[in-house]
Formats: sequence, structure tokens, C-alpha cells
Amino acid sequence: MILASLLGGCSAVPDDPLRVGLSPWIGNEPLVLAREQRLLDPARVKVVELSSGAEAKRNLRNGLVNAAALSVGDAARLVDSGIPVRVVGVLTVSAGGDAVMARPGIESAASLRGKRIAVEPGSPGARLFARLLEASGLHENEIDIVLIEAGHHERMLRGAEVDAVATFAPISTRLALDGYRTLLDSRALVEEFVTVLVVRADALPRQEDNLVHLLEAWARALLIFEHSPELVARLLATGAQLEPDAYLTALAGARRVSLAEGVFRLSGDPPPLAEQAAAGVTNRSRGTRRDAPSWEALFDAESSRRALAQTRDMR
Repeated sequence: MILASLLGGCSAVPDDPLRVGLSPWIGNEPLVLAREQRLLDPARVKVVELSSGAEAKRNLRNGLVNAAALSVGDAARLVDSGIPVRVVGVLTVSAGGDAVMARPGIESAASLRGKRIAVEPGSPGARLFARLLEASGLHENEIDIVLIEAGHHERMLRGAEVDAVATFAPISTRLALDGYRTLLDSRALVEEFVTVLVVRADALPRQEDNLVHLLEAWARALLIFEHSPELVARLLATGAQLEPDAYLTALAGARRVSLAEGVFRLSGDPPPLAEQAAAGVTNRSRGTRRDAPSWEALFDAESSRRALAQTRDMR
């Protein structure tokens, strides 16, 4: 009954659907639910599940999707590399879901000396791993860093190809259930890892109505997550390769952001997200980079603002 009450009204079907790429990050699950429960009109929005944030970014760069859920740092790096994009929504803040996981027997960061660690370049996990190194006093030349996308991390750690991985839930949840150790997670770095909805600038004019539809569906899905988490777990746990109870644990690793908070974070001069975006670009090049992107051009709150206006009466 709750699902039917949140479907909302029908609208005209456009010729060109919005294609949005999602990594398996647990924070993206409301958009998976929105697709599965038909909160999204499939003629207007196609959700494309991909193996990693790097693959989502690559698909966006190459025009295979015209929107994606990415870290705010990734959005800034796309602009810095010459790919014009806009951040039109704020989805999640990591709250423990990003984690550095190690095989049993490695009890601390110091134990990583001389070991192999899998890291996806430019990912929140890579940033978390850098913080772990800083805190432990280890240097990169004391460990063997394997640069590889997150879709390979679990297989490599279980197969003893690496000793640790910098990854995210639900991968980190599955590993923890099987006895792998958490050396550091994003609970120690509140507000540093933000996932946003990014759209190619060349697609925005013709896709804005579809983006508003997507963000409305996000808001409707959040209500289901809030009021019926056990239902969500029954519907989506299998896709995350978890039992329902473990799925609920994984969900706790991401704080889902309301449309109202998203509008706030995208607005202002500079907007609150500017600091995280600037840090993401600086970290990529270790301080040697071009001038900062225009924050006014990067962040666009209009789609979120329109979606918020159309969902204010939801309870």
C-alpha cells in the first residue's frame, strides 16, 4: 500500500530517456528501489547498474550515460579534465560504508608494511586509504599499491591476491561478515565523502524534466526506506548478496540526503559542497593543478529545487 501511494502522477513520455549510471555503493539503493517499484517511469529514466564508480565515471565521460551517481570529488575532477558536468542533486554522505578491509591477521595499519593493497584510483576509498597511511606514519613506498577498480576488490582479497582493499558497502559488509578486519572506515571522517547526482552539461537542457522526475523518485524512495526498512531489505538484499539483516547493517553505512538538504548544499556562493570538491581535485594532483572550477557553473540546484516543490506534501 505504501508503494502505491508514493507512485505519483503520470506525465508525458519524452523521446530521449535519461540514462543514469550507478555503482554498487549501498547509498545508491534508493534509486534501485525506485526502478524496481516503478517509482520511475522507464520511458523517462533508465537506471544502469555498473561495477564501480570508475566505470560510472567512464560511461559518463564517453556519453554512454548522461548522468551518474559519483563522489563530489569525481565531479570536480571531470570538470578539471575538460568534461563539463553539473551537480544537480545530493544523494548520500558516507557514514561508515567506505572502509579499508584487511585479511585476518592484519590488525592495524602498521601491519600493512610490505603488503599489497587494492585501491580504485580517485575513489573515496583511495582518499580513506591515504588518511590511514597518514595516521599510521606509513609511506606509499613501504607498501605495494595495486590500482584497480572496486569491482575486482572482493575477489582479489578472498583469493589472497592482495592483503587489503579500500572499498565500500556492500562489499565491505560481506567481507566483515566473513572475518575480514576493518582498519578504518568513514565514520572517522564525517562529511568528507558525499555522493552527488552528476549530469553532462550538454544533456542538461533536454533532460531537466527527467532529472526532476528522478529526484522526485529519490524522495519517494527515501520515505519507503524510512518507514519500511524491512520491506526494502526483503526486496533488495539478494541483489547486494546479503541476508536482510546484514543488508540493514550495510544501509547504516550511508546517510541518505533529503531534497531539502540537497538544495541547501548546492546553493550559495560558494555552496557548502565546494570545499569537498576542491579537496577532490587537489588530492588528485597533489596540489599541482589548474585554477579551481567555477563553483557557480559546477553546482546547479534548480532540478532539486523543482523536485522539492513538487514533493512537499509527501509524508
